[in-house]
Amino acid sequence: MRLSRNSKFVKMGNSGEKSILDILKSKYPTVKKDAYEYAIFDFVERDEDNKIIRVFELKTRNAFIDTYPDFCFGKNKLDKANELLEQKIEVYFLWYLKDNNKIGNRQLYYWRYSKDTNKKEYYIGEIKNTFLNQTAKPAVFVKTKYLSKIDFL
Repeated sequence: MRLSRNSKFVKMGNSGEKSILDILKSKYPTVKKDAYEYAIFDFVERDEDNKIIRVFELKTRNAFIDTYPDFCFGKNKLDKANELLEQKIEVYFLWYLKDNNKIGNRQLYYWRYSKDTNKKEYYIGEIKNTFLNQTAKPAVFVKTKYLSKIDFL
């Protein structure tokens, strides 16, 4: 089931993507939003030969870092990340969350996934959004204690 472009979840995600692109560009000047609407990763950085060198997936959530013991994304993204790692492409998962210290503000967190990532940092499970009447699907749950604040803000 795809969400309507007008759903509040899609609007929140799109809003987060616009805010984050500028933040990412401050560290990675050539990063771009993937032009394909249903791309597996939201942002891509390429080198001068147009070869992908780094990808970022963004999850915007109306939660604080300490609201849940973990945050998740679809397992299909981890499967693709494993393919990209074989090509020596860096993979980052980002969460744009409410900031505990600033009312109305948000903080960006990241988790870098690599061949060396310890399996204790995440686990595979299922997610089901009953509000949207979705069926369960495989998901990756990253423990919040392994998320780091972006240090270049």
